[in-house]
Amino acid sequence: MKENFREWYRKKVKENGNLVTPATAARLLEISTQHLNRIIELGRIKRYYFNNIPYIGMNDINREIVYRYEKKNQNIK
Repeated sequence: MKENFREWYRKKVKENGNLVTPATAARLLEISTQHLNRIIELGRIKRYYFNNIPYIGMNDINREIVYRYEKKNQNIK
C-alpha cells in the first residue's frame, strides 16, 4: 500500500526537520546544485525521496552551515 505524502512528510519532519527541494537547499547554502550533489555524495547531506522526488532535511542543511562556519573559523586562526 502506497504511503500518503502527508504521512510520509510528517514522519520525515520528526526525524529530519522541515524538508526542502535540492534547489532550495543549494540557495540556502549559497552554493550551486552541482556542489550540493558533491556534498550529498560525500555523505554530509542526505536526500529523501517520495515518488522519485528528492527532498533534503533542514537539520542536514543546518549541520552543513555549522560545518562551514567552523571550517572557516579554523582557517582564520
